Amino acid sequence: MDGPDVPPFFICPISLQIMKDPVTISTGMTYDRDSIQKWILTYNNKSCPVTKQPLTDQNLTPNSTLLRLIESWSIINNNNNNRAKSSKKIDDPPSKPASDFSFLLQKIIEDHDHQVSTDEPNSQINFLRKIKVLVQENDNNGVYIQETHVMSLVVNLITKSTDDELERKSTLKDLCYDCSSGDVGQSTPRTIPLTPYMGFTGGGSTQHTLDSCSHAGPHNEKFKIVEEAMTVLYLIKPSTETLKKISEDKNGLLIKSLSLIIQHGSYQARIEAALLLKSIFKVVDDNYKADLQIDLFEGITEILKDQNSSQATKVVLSILIQVLQFPKNGIKAVKVGVVWVLVELLAESREKRNIEIMLSVLEQLCRTAEGRSAFLAHPASVAAVSSKILMVSQIANEKAVKILVLICRFCKNSWVVQELMEMGCVAKLFMVVQAECSLKTKEKAKEIIGFHIKAWNKSPCFSTCFIV
Repeated sequence: MDGPDVPPFFICPISLQIMKDPVTISTGMTYDRDSIQKWILTYNNKSCPVTKQPLTDQNLTPNSTLLRLIESWSIINNNNNNRAKSSKKIDDPPSKPASDFSFLLQKIIEDHDHQVSTDEPNSQINFLRKIKVLVQENDNNGVYIQETHVMSLVVNLITKSTDDELERKSTLKDLCYDCSSGDVGQSTPRTIPLTPYMGFTGGGSTQHTLDSCSHAGPHNEKFKIVEEAMTVLYLIKPSTETLKKISEDKNGLLIKSLSLIIQHGSYQARIEAALLLKSIFKVVDDNYKADLQIDLFEGITEILKDQNSSQATKVVLSILIQVLQFPKNGIKAVKVGVVWVLVELLAESREKRNIEIMLSVLEQLCRTAEGRSAFLAHPASVAAVSSKILMVSQIANEKAVKILVLICRFCKNSWVVQELMEMGCVAKLFMVVQAECSLKTKEKAKEIIGFHIKAWNKSPCFSTCFIV
């Protein structure tokens, strides 16, 4: 990696970028002003993104000391970078870890083993933090660490603790089905109110239901270890072969663990879990991503709702593209409200790539009856998709028209026909047929027109020039 390592306390936990205007909130945590203002004011959150503690007030206190440190560090490193570029020789060998790296790593492992054997408090946290410092000192250190048993230690710290939590959640979920009726022993479950129609407001989530039945939430000492271990794994940047091996081990337990973190972890941990899962889904076999935990889709939905980081949005959208080709995942995504969230975001989005990915995800979801039902249940769905035709890109045209043809094929509701006319979508479809779009997109536009031309011809909004 080019450039100096950025001190971690210079990074905003929300945006994951160097802070431009650091401010401190009532919990004592520091964030970039723009990010925390959006978190508190725009999205009406009442708790600290990292600690989850309730905010006693909305005061943002400038952290002038940290700002001066960031500015000084930036000036010094910009100068150093310029001198390094001018003096570096072409035949300079690649940087290597310090000569005592192996000794230092071995010492850390021995200390860890000793502390574990003596039940010393915080032994695992201390071990992980020392490894993290080693990785951050030199990128090549991460490569060397992969060749030691430290990698398996780190992965085991993630999966061992979350495996217990997964079992607890499974038990609690079974109890939650019947606990409100007081009849826990019945075999017929009570339906949990997880509908695809909750949108940004209204409705509950599995997380809320589970929490209401248990006072022992996942944010305990074990989860602190899990999040620290996951950060180390993310910083190590495992090779493709290593990532595939550790992800498929124990029937994909690491994937299940990261799915749990993306739902229940701190904000930064959720982003790191998403980044890891994005890489993992590129290398594992299909059977490891064909039936994923519902926690993953609940966590993705929450990240999309938060909209605190453009990077985070792109990452979770990419994950959806990778996994929604499998029907069981699509059903779970619809169940937790992904369709509604995407429609809301699509209506407001102006970023080309995000619009293209959101339309691609909606098109995949609308291939199922559940997805189409959730889509039509949102009052702005047809308008949101129609508004992107001929306004974004050829890819957006193709995906938007595919969504509409799926709706028109399977849904004969008269209000859909009327809304397509009132939203100006009919005119756009005729323009698609005549514009420089792909042949497949033109054929699908003609198919939609063919479905409803008789009904549209009777509408006062329909122009006779369309027929001509």
